[in-house]
Amino acid sequence: MKIKRADVQLAIETVIIVLAYIFVVRPFRVTGPSMLPALANGQLLLAERVSYYWRAPRPGEVVVFYVPSRGASLIKRVDYLTDAGVYVLGDNAELSNDSRNFGVVPRRFVTGRAVLCYWPPRRWGVVR
Repeated sequence: MKIKRADVQLAIETVIIVLAYIFVVRPFRVTGPSMLPALANGQLLLAERVSYYWRAPRPGEVVVFYVPSRGASLIKRVDYLTDAGVYVLGDNAELSNDSRNFGVVPRRFVTGRAVLCYWPPRRWGVVR
C-alpha cells in the first residue's frame, strides 16, 4: 500500500493542531456576569498558554484558572501577586466570585492569559 502525500500532510497538520491546542492556545467560554463590562456571558475567547512558562501573570491581565473544588475554570483580572499565587477580581465586583471569596489562586492553577475574543463578531478583538 502506497502512502499518499495528502495523507502525510493531513497527519502532520493534525499533529500540529493537537500540539497547539495542548501547549499554545485554548478556547474558553465566559460564563456569568462577573467580568462585565469587559467580557459578557457567552463570549468565546482564546487563552494563550505560553507566556506563563517564562513569567508571572501581571496585574491587569485577564487570566483563566482552574478551580479544583468546582472542577471548572474561571476567568478574572489579576489584581496583584503574592508569594502564594495570584489575587484575582472580577470586573463586576457585586456579581463576582473571586479572591475575596476563595483567596489567592496558586500559580500552578493559572492555565492561560485571555488574548482574543472571537465570538460574537461584534465583540471581536484583543482582550483588555
